[in-house]
Parts: sequence; C-alpha cells; structure tokens
Amino acid sequence: MKGMRADLQSVRCSRLQESAYTEKGLKGTMKRLSKNTVISAVLILIVIYSNFIALQAGCHVARRILVTKPLYLCYNLLFLCAFYCIIQAFSSRLYLSTMIFSTLCTVWALINDYVYALHGQIFTLAELGNAGTALNVISNFPFMKRVPLIFGSVILLIYVFNVIISQIQKRTDSGRKRLSAAFPVFFGTCIFVALSFPARGMQEIILKDWTARNTCIEEGYPMYVYASVFMNSAKVIQPEGYDEGKIADYQRYTDSIDGENTPDVILILNEAFYDLSLLMELETDIPYLENYSHLDNAVRGYTATSVIGGATNRSEFELLTGNSNYLLGELTPFNVLDMSYTSSIVTNLKECGYYTLAAHPADGGNYNRISSYSAMGFDERYFKEDFQNFEHY
Repeated sequence: MKGMRADLQSVRCSRLQESAYTEKGLKGTMKRLSKNTVISAVLILIVIYSNFIALQAGCHVARRILVTKPLYLCYNLLFLCAFYCIIQAFSSRLYLSTMIFSTLCTVWALINDYVYALHGQIFTLAELGNAGTALNVISNFPFMKRVPLIFGSVILLIYVFNVIISQIQKRTDSGRKRLSAAFPVFFGTCIFVALSFPARGMQEIILKDWTARNTCIEEGYPMYVYASVFMNSAKVIQPEGYDEGKIADYQRYTDSIDGENTPDVILILNEAFYDLSLLMELETDIPYLENYSHLDNAVRGYTATSVIGGATNRSEFELLTGNSNYLLGELTPFNVLDMSYTSSIVTNLKECGYYTLAAHPADGGNYNRISSYSAMGFDERYFKEDFQNFEHY
C-alpha cells in the first residue's frame, strides 16, 4: 500500500510539473505571438505610409508632404490600408502582401510621374480611356528626353526600402494559420464604402481648384483618384433669352469676312491690368498710360468679366470663347470642360487661314492649359518648361 501511495504521489507530481510547463509554455507562446503581432502592425503602417509618400512623389508634390490636411491624410492612409487588406486576402504571407502592394503602388507612381512630366496632368482611372492616344503620342518622343529622374529616383528608393521591410516581415512571420480571406475582404470593402462619402464631398474641391496638383497636395493623391470615380460632368446653365436662331446671324457675319486680309494678330491677357481712369479722375505728373494709349495698329475696347480679381482661367476662358463663366458658377472651365470643337478666337482665326500659337509662363498643368490649348486647336503651345534662360523680375 505504501508503494502504491508513493507511485500515485509520483504520478501526481509529474502531472503538476507537466501542467506547470504547459502553462509556462502557453504564456511564452502568447507573449511571442503578441510581440509579433505588434511588430507586424507597425511594419504594415510603415509600408502604407511610405507608399503614400511614393504616390505623392508621382504627382511631384513629395516635398510638400506635410501640407496634406491631417483629416485627409487619415483618409488616404485608410484607403491604402483597404487596398492592402484586399491583397492580403489572396496572399499566403504578410511579406508577400507587402511585396505585391508596394510593387503595384510603385508602378502606379512611376506611371503618374511620367504622365505628369509629359502631359502636365495627374494620372487617374479616366486616363485609361486615353491610353491608345497616349501611347501614340509617346511613340513620337525620345523616351529619355522627358524621363523625370528626380521624383522617379525617390519612388524607386522607397520601393527598395519596402523590399527590406518585407524581408523583416518574412523573418518575424510565425507561419501560423491566417484568417479566412473573407475577413480582410469584408474589412477593406467597409473602408472603401465609408471613404466614398468624403470622396464624393471632394467633387466641389476638385471642380473649383486651380489645378489637380494642388488638390493632391492638400487632399492627397489616393483620395483624388478615388474621388475622380464619382465625378459628375459639369452642367452649364442655359441663359435667359437663349435662341438658336441667332446662330444664323453669326453665320452671315462670318461669311462676310474677307479671308485675304490677314494681318498678324497678337492677343495678350493681363488679368492684373485695369484702367483706373474708368473709376476716378486721375491726376498724374506724366501722361497716363501713354505707351499703351499710343500703340500702333492696336484695337482698343473693354471687356466685361464675371469675376473680380484672381481666377485667371475664368477670364481667360471668357476672352478666348466669348462665353460667360457666370453660367458655370464657380467652376474652373479648363478643369471641367472638354474644349474640343469649342467655338473660339482660335477657331475663328484658323477659318481665316491663320496659324495659331499660345504661350503661358506657368507650367502646362497650371489650369490644365496643356490639354485645353491642344483641344482648342492651337497649332503650337509653349509653357514654362519649354522656355530657356527664363528671367524673373
């Protein structure tokens, strides 16, 4: 009996030891899992933010990364997080998700980088519809002539950084069973749906902003791309007294133009200039605007605009087309209207046999002039990047 008691006590002690070892091992495993989870979460956040910087660099705005509004910075990071979740649903390991996610973001950023350098416009999903035309245009340019090396290099350096992060993830990956693919898909979809509300609210910002690049600076490129999906076409208000019958009067006027009399025509828009003598009686010690008033072969007159100060593109649109921007509300014409086949000074002059040229001292993306001038039919277009030995004063 004593021997049996001793054996029972021995078995009992053995089980207690095994239980203690099991409990200790379980705690150690949980601690390691918790530590790995925290490390994985931190690494994912680093990957998402670094790819956000890469996408911003593709818009040539990375140097102003801190200008992005805090709330919209959160929106952009959530958008990229949702994108990462969707990829994770179809990937077996975190480091593979990081590689796929970073590669896609890098390719998108590089495409945007080149499109902006060549075309002066931010790349969006809508641009995919113009892919055929774009490839045809690019084929006529020496590729290396317009490759943007600075921002492209930044994007590639960020990609190398993310590759290193993926290798760290690979080492810390415990190899444990992943969650069902349904969960990250559901989570990512919920984020996309939630972000659709602020994305729709960005329409007014995009339509009124002077350039898409400025929107990307303050609201972020990923959200700009997402918001462009919900963009509605601009609606022009029909003016009172509109009568299509008046077109016939205009046609009779154009038919009466003598096509053989084609002097050189130079039209300069200076929105900062205003004849103050129209508002008050000026007393000056020298003749007022003497050079302006005595220009040879100059046609003088006054124009009425729907804006007072600023909003360059609105007065520019009104001068070139004869249309009132008042009918568009506060929208920026060249950003929201397709200027193709628009009746304008350009089309009138070309009907008379003129060769037309447009020049502006800002970059081509400013108010989307690079696209609108081409659509309006200017034979040549020059912008800041085309001028040499640019002098400022």
